[in-house]
Amino acid sequence: LAGSNSYKKDELKSYITLNCSSVQEYNKAFAFANECGFIKTAGDEKVSTVFTKEQLSSFKTFRHTIFMDIFKGEATMFNSLARWYLTQNSDIFSVKSAQDLAVMFPKEIFSGKEKDSALGFRFWMVALGLGMFSKTGNSQCLVFATNNAIQEWLEYEKPFKKNTTILAKDFFEKLVSDCPVFDSCIDGNRINLALSMGLRVLHLNGVIELKYVTDSGDMWHLVESTSNPRTNRITEIIVR
Repeated sequence: LAGSNSYKKDELKSYITLNCSSVQEYNKAFAFANECGFIKTAGDEKVSTVFTKEQLSSFKTFRHTIFMDIFKGEATMFNSLARWYLTQNSDIFSVKSAQDLAVMFPKEIFSGKEKDSALGFRFWMVALGLGMFSKTGNSQCLVFATNNAIQEWLEYEKPFKKNTTILAKDFFEKLVSDCPVFDSCIDGNRINLALSMGLRVLHLNGVIELKYVTDSGDMWHLVESTSNPRTNRITEIIVR
């Protein structure tokens, strides 16, 4: 579908299902893609994608494109749940199934009627670079992995020059402006667990450097870490 190619609905269905019995699954996938704005339908019933060939060149570029758009504009159940999830503490890591997670979802956001929504939520959090699965026995717990989304933001959007010192305040203001899902992770000058974990992973991997200057008047506090206490307070960030 990428580029200028388009297909009639029935033609597209035959290509994807190969005339097998998965038409119902195709219909669900088509409806999902349409609701998310991934595809567009012309007046003659032809279907094409909104993505360019470059945006579909790899799963990494595809998910970054979605990530940069999905949390902007009108609030949806998914982005409301994502913001809620990113505000949780480490207790959330003990939730071992989508069913258990659905019970914890705020009732004003999640009615519980959507049978597969909690399951889909977990997979989309991983797909968008905000979480990862951690296997415990026969279960897979969803844990924070915001480092993936942040690293791809730095790589593709290039918001800062490399190897230049950036005030922490400027870094976080730009992060929230470009990636508004992270507004739930910042309270004043305090960075919550989900974002603190992501920043520390990037620091340890050499993607960024978290710095603390003692005489700076603008100090930011990450969730305290006994294993990496030097990053508990930061004033500057360098993108490597």
